[in-house]
Amino acid sequence: MVWCLASCALCCIGLAIAALTFKLCSIWLPPHLLRGCLATTFLIISAIVLILASSLLA
Repeated sequence: MVWCLASCALCCIGLAIAALTFKLCSIWLPPHLLRGCLATTFLIISAIVLILASSLLA
């Protein structure tokens, strides 16, 4: 169970890095703001999943 959560967290970290590196087109938001919001969202999700995984180990 813990390894499944850890792999999900790694996937979210990878998506955060991808959000920062790939060009995104946005109509109403500047692209750097959209990239930052996406990266932050994925990093918060990965942090929550890692906290959940560490609580399962204890």
